[in-house]
Amino acid sequence: TRTGSCAGTPVADLMYVVAISKVIFKFRKRLEADELNSSIEVAGVTCDLLDVGYVDDTAIPIVASCAELVNKTTMIAKTACAVFASFFMQLNFNPGKSEAMATWRGKGAKLERRRLARDGNVSSFYTCEHMYQLRFVDRYRHLGTVTTVCNNDNAEVAIRSTILRTEARKLANNILGNECITAKRRCDLATCYIWSKGLFQCGTWARLACPTYKRIHGAIMYVY
Repeated sequence: TRTGSCAGTPVADLMYVVAISKVIFKFRKRLEADELNSSIEVAGVTCDLLDVGYVDDTAIPIVASCAELVNKTTMIAKTACAVFASFFMQLNFNPGKSEAMATWRGKGAKLERRRLARDGNVSSFYTCEHMYQLRFVDRYRHLGTVTTVCNNDNAEVAIRSTILRTEARKLANNILGNECITAKRRCDLATCYIWSKGLFQCGTWARLACPTYKRIHGAIMYVY
């Protein structure tokens, strides 16, 4: 188009996916050439782990021994920096941007956790004439959803429950408690405004423990 496409429109998203695919393709080839790919064995069958993308965000699953996990993750971040720089793009390693979440199991797990904590939960690397710091975090927020290392949804449910109750109180007098508006219309408004905020991406949660389920269910019933 002559004036371009606004961010968030279907055309803009489609054009971005087409453009970034070349970068991701080169990045995958580099990982394969440097033997940085990861795989797991399921029922005797080796399955390769691939990156997962959502528009302009990408998550890379990494599997390694306890002693090699931090180093392998850092090398992948370094490779990503080099590939993106070849297309004149620079990755952002500020807090809340490009970060890593690591969990250890088995022999040497405690030692590696302590070693990373001693380094401030940061791994530094130099590439493309710049020094970068990759942060290892226990929780990461993406599109309003918090993911934790231990896959514990308690904190996320607490936040969502608060959002539901807060938004309901804002609309209590003028909309939800307004008898001049039909009950159906009030339910529709709750669905559009409150559920879209408080229950956004809740379908991605793992099965909730009974107390956690009661907490989010109580917040939903509070709205009604």
